[in-house]
Amino acid sequence: MKIKKTIKKIRKKIKKFHISNYSSESFYGLSGLRWLPEEKKKSLKDGIFLDVGAFDGDSSLALYFAFSPKTIYAFEPEKNNFLILQKNSKLIKEAVIQPIQMGLSNISKTEYISSENTASRIEKTGQEIKITTINDFAINQKIKVDLIKMDIEGEEKNAILGAKEIIKRDKPALAISIYHRPEDFFEIKSYLQELVPEYKFIIKKANPLSLTHELMLLAYI
Repeated sequence: MKIKKTIKKIRKKIKKFHISNYSSESFYGLSGLRWLPEEKKKSLKDGIFLDVGAFDGDSSLALYFAFSPKTIYAFEPEKNNFLILQKNSKLIKEAVIQPIQMGLSNISKTEYISSENTASRIEKTGQEIKITTINDFAINQKIKVDLIKMDIEGEEKNAILGAKEIIKRDKPALAISIYHRPEDFFEIKSYLQELVPEYKFIIKKANPLSLTHELMLLAYI
């Protein structure tokens, strides 16, 4: 009941936006970040966020309204989703959400993806996309990263490998999807713990109504 009431309030607040699905994992669970300690949530105000797997902007909008960041770099490589993401970002007066039509991995390259509604997967043929790394992007933009939210259909481990230097340097809060591949549940936390021993971890379902999806690993200091 609490979740339904929360979603109803949010729908009124963002009815002008082009959102295809008012997902509980984004607007209630905040990609898992709802369960961060309150002091940590407050510290994210005016921060720099990376929304990796931004889809149509639902998660970026949820983060914008919840945390009041300075900038959200919203990465979405799929062209149709990206066009909607652009429209939604322009409906915010401040230029907070910055859409980036690129994917993220462990190396910069060109790949092909197929798109199925909310899920885009790397394939041998399909829509050509450009891919970069979080390390390269953050260094080129000369930014300190305060938060990374990541849900990219099983490519999370590679994107984290490509963020190694930034994670070690900035120690950002993390919300990482760990339900797409069984090994991610065991490997990603261990790898992050090696990079930043100070990290504290929480595993939460961003959507409590889903039995098998939206399991997120949170890391913070």
